[in-house]
Parts: sequence; structure tokens; C-alpha cells
Amino acid sequence: MKLITPKIVILHCSATPDFRDTDPNLDRFTATEIEVMHVKRGWEKIGYHFVVTRAGLIQPGRWAGAERAEMGAHCLGWNGSSIGVCYIGTKSPTENQIKSLRTLYEQINKVTGFTLENWYTHNHFNSKKSCPGFGRKKCKKF
Repeated sequence: MKLITPKIVILHCSATPDFRDTDPNLDRFTATEIEVMHVKRGWEKIGYHFVVTRAGLIQPGRWAGAERAEMGAHCLGWNGSSIGVCYIGTKSPTENQIKSLRTLYEQINKVTGFTLENWYTHNHFNSKKSCPGFGRKKCKKF
């Protein structure tokens, strides 16, 4: 396990359906399903450090705790210096996800001192990606 000292956080979406609170499939996708998809791609395990389910549950991935993280596999060229956060869905995070993203922001801030200036969206680094379905400006409104 290679540990890194992150400098930024990169927000991703899982590019799965935006199930609503009333949908029985609300939490069909979790960190476990994401890890299965990533392993099928040939990765050792899940690429993200955290996953936020549609119901708002924060699930750990590669987070090692404290000020260090296991090197992720979520943004080419930035894996060695970033924390990858993925919310399940595409364009419309649920209210519970937004609350959990705020909680995660506060938790990461306590450990790293990162502010919103350290948070980016995946499409900021790769203009061919629509992930997370919106830009950095909207991300900062959360």
C-alpha cells in the first residue's frame, strides 16, 4: 500500500442512475459494487477514498486516516496527490448526499486543513469527462 500526502480532493459521480428517495433501488449501488466494477477493470480494489450512497451513507474506500491516504485510482495524473470522493448517481445528488458531502468536507478539513479551494470536480482535470455532471462552481455551493 503506497501512502500519499494529499493536496486536493476530487469529486466524482458513479455515472449510475439518479435513483430518488422513493425508489426501491435507492441504494442498489454502494462502495462494494463500485469496487467490483474497478476490480473487473484490473485494479487492485476500489479507486476512491470515499463513496457517498444515494441515502447519504459515507463509505470508506482507500482512506488510510490521519493526514495520509492510500494512493487512489480515480483521476489520471492526480492519484498521487488527491483524495477521491464519489457520490452514487450522475447529475442530481440527493439532499442526504449533499448533507453527507458537507459532513465529509468538514471531516477532511479537520484532518487536512483543506478548504473549498482544495476541492475540484473530475471534469476540471479532464474536459472529456462529464463527471460529476456539473462543474466546480456548483460543487462549491454544496
